[in-house]
Amino acid sequence: MTRTGRAARFGGVTEIVEKRRHPRVAADFAINVNPPNTAIVQDISRAGVRCTSQIPLPPMTIVALRLEISSPTRDGSPTEIVCQGVVVRNQVIEHPDGPMFEAAIVFQDLSPEAEVAIDRFVADRLISPTG
Repeated sequence: MTRTGRAARFGGVTEIVEKRRHPRVAADFAINVNPPNTAIVQDISRAGVRCTSQIPLPPMTIVALRLEISSPTRDGSPTEIVCQGVVVRNQVIEHPDGPMFEAAIVFQDLSPEAEVAIDRFVADRLISPTG
C-alpha cells in the first residue's frame, strides 16, 4: 500500500503522516466524465477518484460524473452515482496505447446513498482486495 502525505523525521525514524480522511482502494471500471466522455477509474474513495482518459480535464474545472459501483444495493443491482466533481490534478502519462491523461477528481455533491455505496465498495476491497 502506498501512502501519500508528509514525511516527518523523529530521531532518525521517518514517519509517514497520512493526510487523506477516507481510505482509497484500487479500482478498474468506467466512469462518464461530462458524458459522453468515458474514463477508467484507477482508485476511489468517498472523497473522489483518480482516473485515466484520452481527453485532458483541465484542473479546477467542474465536471459532471456518472458511474455504477458494484457495491450491491438491497435488490442486488449496482448503485448508480450521479454527481459533480472538481478536477484537482491532470497530467499526461505514458500508456501502451499512446499518451493518456490521468486526473484526480474530488466529488462535490454526493448523496448519502452514494456515500454509503462507496464506503461499502472500499470496505469490501480493504478486506478482500480482489476487485
